[in-house]
Amino acid sequence: ELGLLATWDNTLTAQNVDTAMQEASAAGQGEAAAWLLAHHPRRAGTPANTNASDATDDLLDLLL
Repeated sequence: ELGLLATWDNTLTAQNVDTAMQEASAAGQGEAAAWLLAHHPRRAGTPANTNASDATDDLLDLLL
């Protein structure tokens, strides 16, 4: 279902995805939160070899 939403124009904005990740995490929906993190708009154009601190920051975002 998230994949379907991702095809809609202007649906996955940075603000929407941040809020959705927090709500999914709070609801115990780790898989949805992880999917949202992986498809976050700020990730667009990010090289595959990100540095470790960025990966850690993203993981901490998920855990909050």
